[in-house]
Amino acid sequence: MFLIAKGDCTVWVNDHMKRETYVRQLNQGEFFGEISIIRSTLRTATVKSNNYCTMASLSKAIFFDLCGIFPEILIKMRNKSLDYYDVWKKFKILLLK
Repeated sequence: MFLIAKGDCTVWVNDHMKRETYVRQLNQGEFFGEISIIRSTLRTATVKSNNYCTMASLSKAIFFDLCGIFPEILIKMRNKSLDYYDVWKKFKILLLK
């Protein structure tokens, strides 16, 4: 999992024709990679830096250690990942049309 301390990135997904499609921008204070940790899946998108960025990374083990200390983090991230997953499924259906 990665946290953006400084800078911004864009999120891209591949459609059924393997074309990259812009999804959204991530800014300072936002994070990505949590879906693959929480759901034990492969990545669902590509995140590209728009310029120089400063980021922090958390391994899966450290993430779950922190969640053991602060269980509300896991609950909030799990809910957020479900929201993103639902949006991704709807987005993927739109790309197939």
